[in-house]
Amino acid sequence: DSVVNQKKLLNYYVENHEEFLSSSFFIDENYTGTNFDRPGFQRMIKDVKNGDINCIIVKDLSRFAREYIGAGNYLENVLPKYNCRFISILDDVDTKTNPDSVTDLMVRIKSLLHDYNSQRISINVRATKDAQRKEGKYISPFAPFGYKKDPDNKHKLIIDETARPIIENIYDWYLSGM
Repeated sequence: DSVVNQKKLLNYYVENHEEFLSSSFFIDENYTGTNFDRPGFQRMIKDVKNGDINCIIVKDLSRFAREYIGAGNYLENVLPKYNCRFISILDDVDTKTNPDSVTDLMVRIKSLLHDYNSQRISINVRATKDAQRKEGKYISPFAPFGYKKDPDNKHKLIIDETARPIIENIYDWYLSGM
């Protein structure tokens, strides 16, 4: 599912279909697909509405969106309004060759499952983080200034000796009334 592999699949698809004249990628790496507040997605939809894009091709429905109601709205209302074709390669969806493919029961079920799986993953991640916090483990990806993560245990902080003099100065200044 890496971006590199997805791009290879999409490029292969476009190269093997003469009807596509050019292509662009809209990538939202490190953004959740559970909402539409993603910079790449917003640029893509803007281009659709401006008439600059007339076809969206994705590896599968989960790459487009993982929010059932919003995805359905885009697929059934927004994209058709702007005469934008939608293709999901692995889901066998193509609104040009089969206009009803986006309303197919299996497409709706897959979209619902993507939504459900995203919610379950989120719940599981939160539960894991809560358990780690209760065990006293440090879970933030970054250490606060004056500390660094222990190279032998990413859930433990140790004093950053290079920052120690700065922290000591700040503390002394505070005690002196600054």
